[in-house]
Amino acid sequence: MLNRPNGSKHSYTKYHSVLAAILMLLPRVSATYAIYTIVPIIISDFERRFALIFFVLFASIFSIAIASFRFEVSPTASLLEFALTLPFFLGAFGARLRKSIDAIDFVRALNIGAMIASFISLWNLGFPFRLPYLHYAPDYYYSFFGLGGAKIVTIIGFLGVYSELFFSKSTSRKHPFWLLASLLNFMLPSFLIGIVSGVVALSLSAIRKPLIAFVTIVSTVAVAPYFLFRLENLSGNLGSSLGLHPKIYQFKISLDYFTQDTLALVFGVGPGQFGGQAALWASPAGDIISSFSRPSLPGLFAAEPHMSFLAPIMLQFASSPSALNSSFNKPYSSMSVMIVEYGLLFTILVFSAMAFRFVLGKHRSAKSISFFIFIMMLLMIDLQHDSPWFGLVVIIANTLIYSDRDKHEKR
Repeated sequence: MLNRPNGSKHSYTKYHSVLAAILMLLPRVSATYAIYTIVPIIISDFERRFALIFFVLFASIFSIAIASFRFEVSPTASLLEFALTLPFFLGAFGARLRKSIDAIDFVRALNIGAMIASFISLWNLGFPFRLPYLHYAPDYYYSFFGLGGAKIVTIIGFLGVYSELFFSKSTSRKHPFWLLASLLNFMLPSFLIGIVSGVVALSLSAIRKPLIAFVTIVSTVAVAPYFLFRLENLSGNLGSSLGLHPKIYQFKISLDYFTQDTLALVFGVGPGQFGGQAALWASPAGDIISSFSRPSLPGLFAAEPHMSFLAPIMLQFASSPSALNSSFNKPYSSMSVMIVEYGLLFTILVFSAMAFRFVLGKHRSAKSISFFIFIMMLLMIDLQHDSPWFGLVVIIANTLIYSDRDKHEKR
């Protein structure tokens, strides 16, 4: 919804947009994960939404049922992973925001809220007298999400930059403040994979758009020194041990598993049974890769596919967790995890749906291709498909891109 409503209707949509943003920015604890997952589903307006939910549920149950004949599955991990991935699957198949949510107001509220919360976190560390990058790691620019939340803030920031550069020109209250707030969220956290993915995506349109070119150049210059510093100090212990970079080795792990279990290539092992967020929560290696305590829930345990193929690689560095500190060093990503957990056919279906809508369809544009590059880079390098915020970002991008297309078709 890009056309600005007037009067009470505008107040109505702004209220719902701000409320949804507040809910998605609540402090990250076990209980609020239910809110993070439910909000994107409630605010999406997809005529086949419930049919898709039942389709994904059926595919998950079918996969788990077949897997249960081969190993003991974790029903709780499967249920958790199903819930966490629903926002992404809705977005992947084209869901948009309901008309009661204004996309640009929503994005702006997310970025303002994330920025304020992040500066509160920095204030507790002595800001402005002690600065990130100089006196402490920028990982603490994490809103109310805690350590690891910098990844979420970066993605929210990119969506804000993307929205302001490509879509806010049609609004009546365009102001550079919104772009600045989004840039801070995009650039200040230390999630370099997200920053680099965003810069690469934006550079696609930089040639013809002076403002986009300026933002891309500034982003590149700002991040380059820290990027080179991190690259020089990135632990190579895991890569040396494996003989391949972890992001390449992740696909060898998948192939090794399919060699043992050929049915998994078609049907998968089920959500949460290999390397999704729920599997990592249940994993004995969870304490190495996360600062959060692992949840203790009935029926939640690390299943055989995880324990035999993924956990041993991470557990060998239990005494040297720095080897796995960076997302770039973790031997998994959404791409490899989805192939094993959901099977090759379902994974191809999901990525084909996104490719057709953003790249191959008759209504493709530089805007949609830029966004597709951003999400594909993240999905191939990092674990994002089971992040409710990532799913929400895809849903919002659908709204921005398709509303803009519909507006031009009416002219």
